Amino acid sequence: DIMSKVSSDLCVSIKVLVPAPSLVLPRNDTEFEAVVGCNFSIAIALRDNSSLQYDNADGQAPTPYRYVVKSTSLGSEACSSQGCGPIAPPLIADASHGLPRGMRIVDRQNPAQECSGPECMLTWIPERGQELDSGYIVCVQGQVDKISARYPQLRLSPQKPECLTVRVRKCQECVRQQQSLHSIARSLGADVMSLYLSNPFLERPEKILPGTVVSTGPVYRVRQGDYLEKLANRFLVTVPDLLRSNKDVELGNGTLAVGMQICVRAPVCEAKCKYGTECVLPQTAA
Repeated sequence: DIMSKVSSDLCVSIKVLVPAPSLVLPRNDTEFEAVVGCNFSIAIALRDNSSLQYDNADGQAPTPYRYVVKSTSLGSEACSSQGCGPIAPPLIADASHGLPRGMRIVDRQNPAQECSGPECMLTWIPERGQELDSGYIVCVQGQVDKISARYPQLRLSPQKPECLTVRVRKCQECVRQQQSLHSIARSLGADVMSLYLSNPFLERPEKILPGTVVSTGPVYRVRQGDYLEKLANRFLVTVPDLLRSNKDVELGNGTLAVGMQICVRAPVCEAKCKYGTECVLPQTAA
């Protein structure tokens, strides 16, 4: 019977690729540094690795997923002297979206627009008070583009977020338009001559090109036995002065960790010294 010979079942195997994005960074670096007032930008992209999960049975590679880069609070952290915690408002972020205040993920071709594809730019101009010695852990996640609204659970990649670290240098700033050493000193409540002594490379301190990175004071590395009151007395400043210059110490409730760097804006030109290291301010001198 011919019909009985052709009635056997035919099976088709359908494999659905699980989204598997991986973060692509310049030179495969995962640690970056930024400076207060300077434009920080790096190219980021999400590459699809889901096709690596399966063999090309028919000789054709599966169509890769297309992702939209999205920030996520999952895994994103800001680190203080007491450890790391969520990047949260109001001190260093405007909202709990996983990015420090002012940081944006924008379109690589049109930075004025929010990124809507797999190739983006991470941009940021850090503010004073955002300098954290251990930095920010910033995480992104791939949102699968052009997937049916009936399956919202498939919109985000099931894999863990991809992360990078951005550290904002302490005691450094970028000179902006119409700024001078005098205006920077006034805004910091510092003596202009002390600021000038921290930047011996400046030939004309009254005229500094925008974009020049200047030091606003020395950086001290915390040693065993150090505490805020001890350092304040040593550098002729107050504890509130140290806290204003070191947001991570303030966030850590004044705790100092051995090895961490703190910014010290000491009144160098006002101090009177007897033996080189034994110094006092004029109003406290005997």
